[in-house]
This record gives sequence, C-alpha cells and structure tokens, in this order.
Amino acid sequence: MMSYHTPEVIVDTAKLSYEEWLDYRRLGIGGSDAAVTQGQSPWSTRRDLYYNKIGIKPIVEEEDNFVAKEVGRLLEPLVAELFRRKTGYKVYKDTNMYRHPDYPFMLVNLDYMVELPDGRKAILECKTGSVYNADHWKDKNVPANYETQCRHEMAVMGIDTCFIAHLLGNSDSGFDYAQIDRDADQERDLIQVEEDFWQDVVNREVPSLEGEDAKLAIETLRKYVAANTAEPAAKLSSFYAKTLQEIEALQEEKSAMEKAVKSLEKRIKSMYVPIIDEMGSAVEGECIGSDGSRFLVNYKPMAKTTVDAKKLKEEEPIVYERFVKQSESRRFSIAKAS
Repeated sequence: MMSYHTPEVIVDTAKLSYEEWLDYRRLGIGGSDAAVTQGQSPWSTRRDLYYNKIGIKPIVEEEDNFVAKEVGRLLEPLVAELFRRKTGYKVYKDTNMYRHPDYPFMLVNLDYMVELPDGRKAILECKTGSVYNADHWKDKNVPANYETQCRHEMAVMGIDTCFIAHLLGNSDSGFDYAQIDRDADQERDLIQVEEDFWQDVVNREVPSLEGEDAKLAIETLRKYVAANTAEPAAKLSSFYAKTLQEIEALQEEKSAMEKAVKSLEKRIKSMYVPIIDEMGSAVEGECIGSDGSRFLVNYKPMAKTTVDAKKLKEEEPIVYERFVKQSESRRFSIAKAS
C-alpha cells in the first residue's frame, strides 16, 4: 500500500548558494540520484554517487559539461510554459527541498508543480536534449533513468502523478510530454534499493562495481585512483589468472574477426572499381537487373573540414596553446611473462 503523507520541508533552495545546495544534497538521495542507485544512470556508477555523498572528490578532473547543464537549466521555464500551453494546466515553481517523513534519506528538489482541474497536485519534470535522442522518447516512452527519477519524486511527495515534458532541438515539433502514475510495487522495490545504498553510505562501505556498465566502471576507477608510474608492479591474486587467460583468448578471437572484416572490406572495394570506372564523371548511377531488380548508385564527393594541428602550432603557437586540450587515458593490456 502506498503512503499518502505530507513531506517535510528541509530548506528553501532559492536562498542557498550553489555550494550550500550541494551540501544539502549530500544529506540523502535526490531525484537525479535515484537512477544511479538502481544501476540505470548513463553517466555515473553507484560508487561515484557514494563518493559524492561522503564528500570525496575525483582526483582526475572530470569532463566539463557546463554548457549542457546550463542550457538545460535555462530552458526549464520554456519547457514548463510549453507544457502549460499544451495542457492548459496551472504550472508553478516550488523551490523547497523536501524529505520523506518515513525514509529521511529520500530527498527531492522539484522542477515544477502542476495543479490539475480537479484540484489534485502533480509533479512536472522538464528535460531538454538533442533531436538525435528522439528515439529514446518515441511513442510516449520515457528513458528508464528519468522514469525512476519521477517515481522517486512521487514517493517522497506522496503524489500519484508525475508529468515529464521534454524539448528536443529548437522547434515546436521537438516538444512532447508523458504521464507516469504511481505504482506500489515499483515504489517499494525502489525504496528498498535506495535504503540499502544509503546504509552503505552510513556504514562507509564502498559499493561494488559488479553489474555496472564496464565503461562507466573503468571511468570511475580512473577518476578516483591516480596513476603512479613509480609504484612497483601490483601482486594480483592468483584468482585472476583464469580471467586473464579468458581475456587473452577473447582478444585473439576479436583480432581474427577484425582480420576477416578487413578482408571482406578489401574484397568489396575491389568490386567497386569496374562500376566507378564505367560511371566516369557521373556521381550517380542506375542499374536494372535481368530480373527487374533496380539499384541506385551514389558516388558524390563529400567535403570534410579539419584543422592542421601541426601547421597551426608552427604558424600560430599562441592560438594553438590557447585552444589545445590535453587529456589522459590508460590502456589495459596483457602480455605473458617469459
């Protein structure tokens, strides 16, 4: 059975500095944190979130997504206004940070609230993004991480409905919204996972990276463990010998597949030659087979603009230094010792 309650107000965030707001967020799990605890975030692992909550900062500087974050924040009022115009519902800002009365580790800082025609309240989440992400929202679908955020917010607020509006690109056609209704079973499971995660935070137990996306997990390790080239080789557990053998075998299999792909590519290109030769200076061609099958061939020139970094450095060294960006990466490799 779902809980209907009045959430506790922690603070009015409109009166806080950014750093003060971050400090309050560390008191519990917020809406945007919820998907991380469930292993659904495309950006962070549970260990990332754990370190954030206990105040440990990354050693390696994270990629600056300032522009994307600012665009999202600045366009929130526009998305809310588009939602108001499309639905006719009253939309208003709520700057309070709330806490669940029964699960004090569950926090929420809402985008907007909605007043429905029958007097009930609903939550409004506003999202922005690129038109290239349109497939993620097709047919009123909501990405899993955003749906989890909505379910977390409904649980904290004791509210049955959350609308999630999104604007993809910069045209009216890129706007749409979906409705998510509260579900007792999903809410119970969500709260249980969040509670387990928060116990790790309280007990200072570092969450495992097992089950996390491999790319995100490696990035987490890279961010929080600095490379030390002066440190002696680590003595790994013999347990990993079997794993390393399997990795080596898979790498060999991958290498064989890549060679096969290259061979096929070479064969395909060789088959282009007589066709291109027959086309002459034409950039398009048409072929009708004896069985009536019809093929259209395209061989149009494509322009590509690049920066000659070497020449720029030689002729405009000051400009080069201003805009050059250095990044660090680490490559994992295996070699059998003699």
